[in-house]
Amino acid sequence: MTLSLFPSEIKEIEQKRQAPPEGGFIKWFNKSAIKSRLKKALMVTQELRCAYCNSFFATGVNMSWDIDHILCRAKYPDLFLEPDNFVLSCKECNGAKSDKDVLHTHHPRPLKHVPQPTDAYDIPHARKTSWTTHVSHVAYLVYMGKSTQGWNLIDVCDLNRKAEIAAGQPVGAVKVAIEEKLFASWDIPLPQGSTVTQEVAAYGLKREKEIELQAAPIIAELNKKTAAAEAKARRATEKLARETGAQPPPPT
Repeated sequence: MTLSLFPSEIKEIEQKRQAPPEGGFIKWFNKSAIKSRLKKALMVTQELRCAYCNSFFATGVNMSWDIDHILCRAKYPDLFLEPDNFVLSCKECNGAKSDKDVLHTHHPRPLKHVPQPTDAYDIPHARKTSWTTHVSHVAYLVYMGKSTQGWNLIDVCDLNRKAEIAAGQPVGAVKVAIEEKLFASWDIPLPQGSTVTQEVAAYGLKREKEIELQAAPIIAELNKKTAAAEAKARRATEKLARETGAQPPPPT
C-alpha cells in the first residue's frame, strides 16, 4: 500500500493542470480515481479514524470522508500533491479547520516541501506523531490537551464546540456531566475522586476493543480495493514506460 503517486498518475495530473476539464482542475481531482485510491489508502493507514478528533467511523465509503491538506491548499498550493501533507479527516473537523495556517509562526516561508520536524507545526502532525501523546478525551465528546500542540488542535478544529453548545456549559462542567451519564448508563453510582478517571479509562479501553472488531472487516475490504487500484496504476505506469522507452520507476 502506498500513499505516493505513481508516474502514470503524475502524468495525468500534469495533463489536467495544463488543459483543465470543464469545471476546473480541482473539481476533476476531487472526482478522480487518483483521489479515490489515496482516500482508501488513508482509511486503512488511519484505521478509519479522523486525524483530528480521532473518532472512529465504521464506513469505507469515500463520500463519508475528506482528504485534508495539513498545510492548506489556499496558502501552500505547491504542497497540494505532497503525500506527507495528506490526512484523512471527518467532514466536521475538515470544515472547522478550513484554511487555518498550522505552520509554526517562526518556520521559514515560502515552502518547497512539507517540513519533517514535528515542531514545525502548531498542531500534532497526524502522520508523524501519536494523537494520544497530545490529546485526551472523555468518550470522544470532550477533549483536553496534554501539550501546547494538543490544545492548539482542540482550538483549530473546535473539538469541544458540539459538547459545549449541547450542554450550554464550559468544558469542565461538560466533562463531569458526561462522566455522570456514562456511569448512569452502567447503572452504577458515580465514584468519587480519582476512581472516576480510572473507571472512564477502563470504559475507553473496552470501547477501543469493540472498535477494533468493528473495523477489521471494513479495513480488510478496503485493503482489497486499494490493492486493485494500485495494480491498475502500476499497469498504467508500465504502459507509459513502454511508450517512452524508459524503465518504469517506483511511485514517488
